[in-house]
Amino acid sequence: MPQTIEFVKTTPITNIVVDLEKILSDICNVTGLTLNNENFPALTISGSPSGSLIDAATLGGELPSYYDITLHSISDLRDVDTTNISDGYILTWNEDELKWKAVEPLTRLNDILDIQITDPSDNDILIYDYNTESWINSTLSAAGISTVDHLHDNRYLKLTGGTITGNLTVNESLKVNNISASSNYLTIGNNLVTNGNLKVTGLTKADGSFYSGSTSPTNTIRLNYDGYLYATRVYNAVYNDYAECFETAVNYNECKNRIVEIKNGKVFIASPESDLVVGVVSDTYGFVLYGTEDEIKNNTKVPIGVSGTLMVDAEEVIDEKNIGRFVCSGKDGKARVIPRKESYKYDGSIVGKIIDIDKEKNQYKIIISLR
Repeated sequence: MPQTIEFVKTTPITNIVVDLEKILSDICNVTGLTLNNENFPALTISGSPSGSLIDAATLGGELPSYYDITLHSISDLRDVDTTNISDGYILTWNEDELKWKAVEPLTRLNDILDIQITDPSDNDILIYDYNTESWINSTLSAAGISTVDHLHDNRYLKLTGGTITGNLTVNESLKVNNISASSNYLTIGNNLVTNGNLKVTGLTKADGSFYSGSTSPTNTIRLNYDGYLYATRVYNAVYNDYAECFETAVNYNECKNRIVEIKNGKVFIASPESDLVVGVVSDTYGFVLYGTEDEIKNNTKVPIGVSGTLMVDAEEVIDEKNIGRFVCSGKDGKARVIPRKESYKYDGSIVGKIIDIDKEKNQYKIIISLR
């Protein structure tokens, strides 16, 4: 029958409090439970409980000390066998006995099952033998490796000096002094000088690279040439106009595709029908003079299209009927269409002639023709 505790109904309350204090103290001492005064402001707690005296039956039939890991060693584990151990032994899993067993550690390469060393000599190396599925010792020459003092004959590319009389083809990674290559690229650390022609036959478009073929370039890596550059023809397959940079008083993004004028050596948004106009700020320039990309990005200069075709924001809703008409500056530097047969009235204010429209952006495509 479970133990039952009841208060004697005729007992004074002070006696009940005393009995409760005894019960709490006994429970804490038997279970090893420590209480903190801060957590129980209605109690006065002193001393420390003794070790737990809970019945061993509640702990699986073992005494409390059985569960104290500080009193045990790894040898007490049932799946560990440390019989006859010595310094340096290691534990390895034994599948047959399903135990971790202490064994003597490997002290030599030859103790490893797939390594076979026979009569080794100085500077021998290990190579893998596919037939025996083992690593065996070998000399450098037997492994096909040249020694440090090996003399190269005419079949080798010399590291210093020498002349290559035939074609040099790089198909794999190459690294020789300050010349290195990977992924089928040859990279020259210093200057490349050729007595003959330099020919590029690769067809793959790559950022910052010369290549042949018909794929148009689109990347923006800078490539410089210090000197005059001549070509039979130069084509630009992407951008449309020829621009010149001028110092600006307005932000590039605020005046892009707008008609501008120059006053006191600075670029400003053109006033309506201004006769100081110099062109349209371009974002499609294929060639630029007197400026750099950094100057444009930093808003110290803006590129103004002086030749070719470019887009300009329209003052009014665009109309296909206006194709063929001239434009001058309107409100906020937008293009104002000049009425047909009245262009003579706008001498000095005409910027260009409309050749196409962009309904989505409400822009005219004009060919620059200052007059």
